[in-house]
Amino acid sequence: MGEDYASDLLQRGLTAMDVGDNEAAIDYLRQAVTADPDSLEGWEALAGLLDDPVEKEDALNHVLRLDPDNAMAKKALKKVEKQRKHEDANPKSNPDEEWIPGIKRRELRYALIGLAVFTVFTFGVAFVIISAVKQQEAEREAEVTAQAARIEGFTQTAEYSFVSTGTAVAQAQEDATATQLSLTTATPTPTETPDLPPTFTPTAEATEVLLRQFELPPSDVTGSIYAWGGSPIVSRDFLNFRLYRLADDGAFTRVNEDLIKGVSVNPDATIATYLRLFTSQRQSFLYQLNLADPEALPTDFSFVYQSGIYTIVDVQATRDGNKIVFIGSDINEEPSGIYMVDLTTNEMVVISRDDAQYRQPTISSDGSYIAAVREDETGRVDLVLFDMTQALTETGFVTVDLTIDGEAIVEAYPRFSADATLLAYSAAASVTPDNHEIFIIGLANGQPAPGNVPVATAPYDEIRPVFSPDGNYLAYSAKLTEGYNILIRDLSGTGVYQLTEDEYSVFAGDWIN
Repeated sequence: MGEDYASDLLQRGLTAMDVGDNEAAIDYLRQAVTADPDSLEGWEALAGLLDDPVEKEDALNHVLRLDPDNAMAKKALKKVEKQRKHEDANPKSNPDEEWIPGIKRRELRYALIGLAVFTVFTFGVAFVIISAVKQQEAEREAEVTAQAARIEGFTQTAEYSFVSTGTAVAQAQEDATATQLSLTTATPTPTETPDLPPTFTPTAEATEVLLRQFELPPSDVTGSIYAWGGSPIVSRDFLNFRLYRLADDGAFTRVNEDLIKGVSVNPDATIATYLRLFTSQRQSFLYQLNLADPEALPTDFSFVYQSGIYTIVDVQATRDGNKIVFIGSDINEEPSGIYMVDLTTNEMVVISRDDAQYRQPTISSDGSYIAAVREDETGRVDLVLFDMTQALTETGFVTVDLTIDGEAIVEAYPRFSADATLLAYSAAASVTPDNHEIFIIGLANGQPAPGNVPVATAPYDEIRPVFSPDGNYLAYSAKLTEGYNILIRDLSGTGVYQLTEDEYSVFAGDWIN
């Protein structure tokens, strides 16, 4: 299964966890780590939700396999191991251990408690019956005594005796009733509270987090970057729609109230294209916004692809906003290929026509080329380019291999420069999947120049590169701390600058003048 499928399952699990639906969260997260066993975030979240000590220990071991220095996982694993040793030394403390094949200690304990309650109830009923018989005999003796008194002619005394006896009878009946209630009402029996396994609750480290590690971009770095970022309280993928003017020293403006992902903006800053999340439906749809009109509402364009396609991901538009490329998924949310839609004619074209899985397509400014990550049935992952200037054949458009390193290197997030002479992308060695570096390929008429040039290599993750309009700078998101912040690199020199200084993640979508 593709990375996007695993990522989608992970997102669903995290969203369910955020809203408190732990049962659904565990189900999604189990599917996510099955689809992507190297998902550190998936294993961490799953370990925090699981109650079964065996499953929890397995999840924590996966976390430490991917991140051997994870202090929280080490601490939690020690607690689980301590709990397991305690249960081994004290079998009765483990309520789920089988006492005999097919019967657990917890089940046996409940059966014995039920038998004890039944026994008390049975003896109580018998005691009530015996007490009632004795009470009736006492009443008859009292009545005989009263009658003898009346025969002797003591009328007043006899009358008083009768009343007194009647009161005694009533009191006796009341006492008998109270006794019966006390015997037939089940008294709560204290039960042994099982020792629950420790929960994996991440705690904040008492260390200072340095958000700014580089200087702000200098004054000769101009333009505006449209991005999405902010608190992941609603979604970890879809975040606030933001505008960063480079002259504002990292300050941003909230464009609207939408939660978005993958924004593209035309050079005149009049049209923004993005995926918009609707939390009530837990689905995203294609939208465009007229940036020139502050009162304009975003327009739903999902009608152009909804015949045969259930959801779309990885959206990017051409510079004029008229053509959009994306990955379409069927009703089972399995990626089904690369599609391109012309919004001027509402015509949709299938770009990829093989059985490989594709993700993160990018389209050149004029729509002549589409590059994407391709994963074939053997697990080889490489970048390919579709030449839209060539005639469409029965097998699809002419394709060009941009990388041929197979499963050794995993490419991601390709992006064209404005003139389509450069293609930037992220790449990570398969043995270190969470440490992407940024590379650039030179292009001439859709053909790659020899060699891939590394432009950003660091011990932290670097993803989602975006070229400046003149091609002299590259913006990308780097995981300097717990979240990603936008860095800007001078491609003609060695300067690295930090635009954002955010507690949460921020991702660049497009850079315009």
